[in-house]
Amino acid sequence: MSLINKLKKIAKIAVSSAEENVKNKLLESKINDINRKLENMNDKEGAHLIIKKENLEKKIKDHKTERQKKREFIKLQLKQEVKNSRLKRKEENKDLNTIKKIKKEFDELPIATFANDLAEGISELEKVKETVVKHPEDIYSWLKLAETLKFYKKTFIIINGIKAPFDLIGSTIDIGTELLGGALENAFDKDKWTLERALSQARKLGATEKQIDDFSKNYKKNMATALVKGTGHMIYKQSKKMITTGERILDFAIDKLIDNKEE
Repeated sequence: MSLINKLKKIAKIAVSSAEENVKNKLLESKINDINRKLENMNDKEGAHLIIKKENLEKKIKDHKTERQKKREFIKLQLKQEVKNSRLKRKEENKDLNTIKKIKKEFDELPIATFANDLAEGISELEKVKETVVKHPEDIYSWLKLAETLKFYKKTFIIINGIKAPFDLIGSTIDIGTELLGGALENAFDKDKWTLERALSQARKLGATEKQIDDFSKNYKKNMATALVKGTGHMIYKQSKKMITTGERILDFAIDKLIDNKEE
């Protein structure tokens, strides 16, 4: 919504400027007509035309001043919205350590994270995490999380393997970020959703090794349904990231290109 509001305000500035130019050009053409007529008249004969010309010039000046004031007000609103957006992002990141901040920045990038979003959707990782949060005392919710994390990792590597011939560098970076970045993050974030933590929690709740092994053997996914859901999830997440990234670029442009004379 914030991005749409900013775009609307930019559109208002553009429309206001265009309307001003059109109206002023029309008034200027009338002034030019008067000037041509005055060339063949003395001051007495052309007195009424001189007054008309002065009135037209005053109209141009007043119209320009009025439009500029409106545009300056919109610019101030835009600048404030950019400040609010940046403060909100800063507030969201204030409790994150350096590793988490870097990972969050990467996770919010569109295109670069499509494999991650597709794998997440196919494995239904977010849905399983929600189940664990709602039922933290349920052994099977943790066992399902463990298997989902295994499936997610496998799917992520397969997707990158498929696109590797077309994007070798991107795939290498994706896999490296997932494997090495995850290991680094684990050292700082003891509550991260990891396979080890999921199995550890299940054991703490009383799960036996046989239960864990049986659950793993019987865990199945309907791949046709998973692929459809995964693609939908990826499109949804990527579109949100496009909007977020677009707003950040727009914020930068507004900050650099709009001159705030009040500052």
